[in-house]
Amino acid sequence: MLMLAFVFQILAVRKPGLDSGVYLYAKAGFGDYVGFSAAFGYWMGCCFADAACLILIKATLGLFFPIFGDGTTPTALVSATVLLWGVHFLVLRGVKEAAFINTVATVAKIVPIVILIVIAAVSFRSDVFAADFWGANTPAAARPHRPTSRNCRCITFTLTARARSRTSHERLSPFTDKSATRC
Repeated sequence: MLMLAFVFQILAVRKPGLDSGVYLYAKAGFGDYVGFSAAFGYWMGCCFADAACLILIKATLGLFFPIFGDGTTPTALVSATVLLWGVHFLVLRGVKEAAFINTVATVAKIVPIVILIVIAAVSFRSDVFAADFWGANTPAAARPHRPTSRNCRCITFTLTARARSRTSHERLSPFTDKSATRC
């Protein structure tokens, strides 16, 4: 989102006479059809994003209030529609109301993050965190097998060398050769 804001800032500085957003910038640069396509694509993306966010919100509420279910129940859809149109009408009232909604949304995002940081700081136990930090005391069977880079290089070199050494009439996959040796 920040990068999109920077793009519009640069466009506003370079073309101060163009003040209709995506449509006018694309139209000025590439013509009517591209301008329309850019505006329509942006509008459709916003519609899909709104729907996805509202379904996610209702699905999350459904964990606490079963009436919302997985976010696609009739109750969830009606309440999401009411919320969407309510926000729409608040934005239509003016910039101050839209700025207030933006402030409320920003606080609603930041407060849970701050709460999480505070809870993590209060409940952090360094002894549990530091216990076997490097995995030295973990049994070998419990550790995932990761081949070393040396082994990978040797296998790759062997397979590549075998593939190149074949004559033109016997070009087979190097993986079908059962006698491939490892370093």
